[in-house]
Amino acid sequence: MIVFWNALFARWGHDAPRRPAAPHGKQRQRPFPGALMIVWALGIVMIFALAGLPTPGAAQTYTCPATSAAADALCGNHPEFQGCLIDVSAPDDTGAIVTEQRHYCIHVPEVFVQQSLPVVFGFHGGGGNGGRMVNIWEKHTEQGMVLVFPTALPTERNFPVSNCITAWRTLDSERPDWSDFEQLDDCPHPLTGNLTPYGHDLAMVETISQDIVDQGIEPQGFYAAGFSSGASMVHQLFVTRRSARNFDGFAAAGIGIGDAKTDAVGVPGTGNYRPNIAIRRPIILSAGTSDKSYTDWGNFIDSV
Repeated sequence: MIVFWNALFARWGHDAPRRPAAPHGKQRQRPFPGALMIVWALGIVMIFALAGLPTPGAAQTYTCPATSAAADALCGNHPEFQGCLIDVSAPDDTGAIVTEQRHYCIHVPEVFVQQSLPVVFGFHGGGGNGGRMVNIWEKHTEQGMVLVFPTALPTERNFPVSNCITAWRTLDSERPDWSDFEQLDDCPHPLTGNLTPYGHDLAMVETISQDIVDQGIEPQGFYAAGFSSGASMVHQLFVTRRSARNFDGFAAAGIGIGDAKTDAVGVPGTGNYRPNIAIRRPIILSAGTSDKSYTDWGNFIDSV
């Protein structure tokens, strides 16, 4: 077991949670850097996912539905991760089904393998890709979990740098209604130039999850963690009825908060996109209460 997990286990235990002591008796003087915040979020998910460690058994394999040299390169050509492509379909507002390929990096552990394995989805921040998550987690792979790091599509978001950067499509001030998931995004798909529905991200998670099951990797549970834009995606999975029922735990670090998120569960949905008002799952949220970019913290807590 790696030192990282031992540290988490020692601080929280597995009988009852405790307040963790500051390292060496000192208080942290500044926020976690972005990379450490992602590790923190995924580390919390490890607490959910590793309630029971898998025991050695017959090796399991996963075969990408499709792949390419570019897909592997986006995962850093890492020997423990496959760069995969999968066809994902989602309806638009006319009822037409839009199908495009999506990219993700996946790791199936070799040391601890058995019939049932926890599956952890990790969602990168704005401007990132699945390979960024591989860089962070490359030393923490043999934990008895399947790791899945998808890549977001470009989207028309109000980022300071430019529009059409990779970011997760979630309810926010620019897309506040559930029906917006059926609208086409303004940014073209990087491979085909076609426009995709805003809900393509939610459909992608469902499609990858089903493919993992279809290939004989029986999940011990599905878990989601993310940072920044990825944290918003984790929250979107949590408040969306169709996806919330398929996941067993959530961790979101550095999540942006706004009225669209706090109001999401109280607004009727449409089609595949409806609010989760009954499914209860463990979720950990982290946001700076003094950060002016993150507002309505109290109302946000009430919404979950």
